[in-house]
Amino acid sequence: MTITLGPEQERLIAQAIESGAYQDPQQVIERALVALRPADDRLHEDRDWIEGKIERAFAQFERGEFYTAEASRANMEQRKAAWVAEDEFISAFSWGLPAPRFRLHQISSEYRSAGRGRGRGRGQAGGRAMA
Repeated sequence: MTITLGPEQERLIAQAIESGAYQDPQQVIERALVALRPADDRLHEDRDWIEGKIERAFAQFERGEFYTAEASRANMEQRKAAWVAEDEFISAFSWGLPAPRFRLHQISSEYRSAGRGRGRGRGQAGGRAMA
């Protein structure tokens, strides 16, 4: 298999090798693929839930229930920040790095408030009627 990398990917691979953590590009790619697997698995596991959210959003839009563009952007930024924080925690954990205890509580609270935690079943409304 031949893969063509862009300059940015080549630079990142070179940096990883220069750090001494990897001996060659193949090791960097292998590690990247291993790190990517949990996110891909989660996406595949949540496919039905995601599709349901999209369908509910379209139905809400058709009923005239939607955020303004500004409110939608703010909501998406808040959700993205929670997702990034969760992903950083998971990455730190998978690398065996210590993660501050308060971050776990903060992340799990944000995760639950986004309707994804154990305290609430998937697909149930959480706070607002918007998807």
